[in-house]
Amino acid sequence: MKYQVLGPVAAILGDRPVPLGGPKPRAVLAALLSQANQFVSEQRLYSLVWGDRPPATVRGRLQICVSGLRKLLGRRCGAPLAVLFTRHRQTPIVRGSRLRRVR
Repeated sequence: MKYQVLGPVAAILGDRPVPLGGPKPRAVLAALLSQANQFVSEQRLYSLVWGDRPPATVRGRLQICVSGLRKLLGRRCGAPLAVLFTRHRQTPIVRGSRLRRVR
């Protein structure tokens, strides 16, 4: 899997683009790719994706985007995508270990 972040955000498997959905899933993927191999707090993702004015439902929207990306990209790679929600000091974080494969 290759990821394109200059221009429209894209995931490419072989020579075919993977349909990522609308602008928010693409923005979440771009945010995770820009922070590859680092822990990213929910608050940081809110800021990167929604800016200074996230909607009241931002947590649910983020979870939907991450869940959709996990299913879509994991299925295409033949293995579950390692984007994990975990708790550290009561703050959910996201880690993208498979995102190391950025080229």
